[in-house]
Amino acid sequence: MAQAIAKQDGPRDVDAATLKNWLDADQAVLIDVREPAEFAAGHIPGALLLPSSRFEVGQVQPAPGKMLVLHCASGMRAGGVCEKLLAAGLSDVFIYRPGLKGWQDAGFAVEGTGRGPLPVMQQTQLTVGVMVLLGLALGVTVSQWFLLLPAMAGGGLLLAGATGNCPLANGLAKLPWNQGCGGGSCTR
Repeated sequence: MAQAIAKQDGPRDVDAATLKNWLDADQAVLIDVREPAEFAAGHIPGALLLPSSRFEVGQVQPAPGKMLVLHCASGMRAGGVCEKLLAAGLSDVFIYRPGLKGWQDAGFAVEGTGRGPLPVMQQTQLTVGVMVLLGLALGVTVSQWFLLLPAMAGGGLLLAGATGNCPLANGLAKLPWNQGCGGGSCTR
């Protein structure tokens, strides 16, 4: 039987089989911290949506006797939310880092439309890439002032890496195409 991998001084990880067992036995609450459009495109059955871009600790009410499990696409957003919850004194908080892809790879079912916009992180990477290439091209051919674009992109990446928070990704997450949930609420 699969086991949760525990770290005593921080977030604890859980694997797909253990999470599935907890959910089937009603021993865990699963919170998806991805954005609404990502959730609508596909999510783990029974997951509740609390997007990390708008997350506040007071939104989470621990269920007595249940583990609280957070997940996103790669574990980064869930890790940030987990740190906030642990700092607020919550315990029994776990992270399912493999995300939806790992859940599917483990052979478990997902719910959702199967379509949606690109994930916010991929949108962020594309935006930064365009800023760098466009800034360099225009800086060489039009005006050196356009070289500020790649400098801003680099500064933003440094800020995101140093703080674990990406203002560009948070801004992109608030754009209309990242808000849709197929005409209904994304939460249960």
